[in-house]
Amino acid sequence: MKKLQVSELVAEEGGTIFGNLAMGKGITRGGVHIFKPGEVAHGGERHVHEIEEAFIILQGKARLPIDGQTYDLQAGDVVIIEPGEDHHMTGDEDEPAVVIWLHIE
Repeated sequence: MKKLQVSELVAEEGGTIFGNLAMGKGITRGGVHIFKPGEVAHGGERHVHEIEEAFIILQGKARLPIDGQTYDLQAGDVVIIEPGEDHHMTGDEDEPAVVIWLHIE
């Protein structure tokens, strides 16, 4: 897992911040998810991918267990899940997150 801030996503000349995030790889899928208070993604089932997955927290807070360690996230955080890392996200009870998710391969 890699964690950084949105402010660290600097576009190279002629590029975009998403291109910088993907580090030369392609973004193949993505979307925006608005968590309800306490909502657990994927029905609480942890899962893994064979590709990288990035989360950009636009608003609110969330918790992200990865391979048994839980990370507290807030607006401005960017997380890149490495292939094979077991994960799922939960929206905060008081300030549920709005999240962009991207599959990178």
